[in-house]
Amino acid sequence: MPKGSEVGAFGEASAPYDEWKTFSARLQLKQASERLNQADDSMDNSKYLDFLRGVRSGIIISFGEKRYHNFIEIINNAGTDKNRFLSELLQNADDCEYIDGIEPKFTLEKTDGGLKIFYNETGFTKENVRAITSIGESTKNHILENNKSAIGEKGIGFKSVFGVARKVEIHSNGFHFSLTDKKPTIPEKCSSKKETSGTTMIFEMKEDIEKSFNPDRILKLCTCLHHLKHISIERSDVIITDNDVERIITINKIHKYEFKKYIYYFTVTDQEALDERNANMRSINPEQEIILYIPTKKSKEQEYFVYSGLPLEIKCNVPLIVDAPFELTTARDNIIENRWNSIIRSEMYQAIVSFMKSIASSKGLDILQYVGYPSKDKDGTFLWSSFENDYMNQFDWAVELKHIPFIPVIGSDSLKRYTEMSSHELFPDFILRTGAMPGIADISGKTRY
Repeated sequence: MPKGSEVGAFGEASAPYDEWKTFSARLQLKQASERLNQADDSMDNSKYLDFLRGVRSGIIISFGEKRYHNFIEIINNAGTDKNRFLSELLQNADDCEYIDGIEPKFTLEKTDGGLKIFYNETGFTKENVRAITSIGESTKNHILENNKSAIGEKGIGFKSVFGVARKVEIHSNGFHFSLTDKKPTIPEKCSSKKETSGTTMIFEMKEDIEKSFNPDRILKLCTCLHHLKHISIERSDVIITDNDVERIITINKIHKYEFKKYIYYFTVTDQEALDERNANMRSINPEQEIILYIPTKKSKEQEYFVYSGLPLEIKCNVPLIVDAPFELTTARDNIIENRWNSIIRSEMYQAIVSFMKSIASSKGLDILQYVGYPSKDKDGTFLWSSFENDYMNQFDWAVELKHIPFIPVIGSDSLKRYTEMSSHELFPDFILRTGAMPGIADISGKTRY
């Protein structure tokens, strides 16, 4: 910390009362962030890398070697799942900007002792280089407080690749630098590669991860990608075709998977939740969307999952796939229980309800397949099981079903809400729990639930 600065003087004055140097470290981190904010836009890429390296090295000093080592340990533990490596690379590429009119493409191929990937994005900016070498603001606080368990996705991100990779070279838009598993926040300049456009990454691997490149895994990863349309991973070539109402995924020109698509738009108005979700230097857009993908061909063997761009370890017990903007854990395979995710969970159910209403007139009782069967716990309370996750199942379908006309009436082409039913009409057994009226469980000629 420069002694001549106001921050430096304040740090020196507080030193006798700051036994663990935590306050002093926070001041130094704040100063480092301000130095990066003030970096001259006219600085060329090579000078910027030198400048950034100096700032990042200073941050390690601020943390202290032990605290920084804890951060490296978290990264290595978060990335030990070989499947996550490919997920992270696809997520990173899918989040990029692409030139209009050019098909967004991602390729991965094996090299001697490693892997090489390329995607035809617009290329790295200074902000991108800063972001990929950064430690999230909330993560800095947890590191200083030695609170490793509280670090979430914002503090790890791309760095999780170092669970299985030893080193990566990045060549993009005139930037040529490498990062290592020992110091993933310190960019080292490296020799340039011949590049035309886009981004090339060359990985030196700790172990072989080719077994994670199987077609089923690749299909699962590609189902809800937002931007990429052509993905080539070793012997699997994936083409994603979209329009407003359907998505078709074709693998190796042979296997075709078709999904109906339903898009639900909503606005997050809770400012506290928006502030909570803000990540590093990016602000979250309050205008959000949830996409439902409904497979046109269903089988008992198929498994469906909740996604946030990439699949989470949350299974859907109903035949649809949910892609929603949840905030994720460090391993990016599950969601955090916080204010933002409570809002997204609520909106997710409203998306499903909205979809069910849109098809109720043509599907009738068949819309119940998207609800999940209720069961009783030991106290006799009905539990809904749309998902294999207790946090995600906090929704009372009986309340929403009251407002949807989906029940066929014998001798009539109309559909009724179950609150409109009279005593001689037939309706599904499980809605008896609402106490609306007695009824008969067997509905002749209709799907039974």
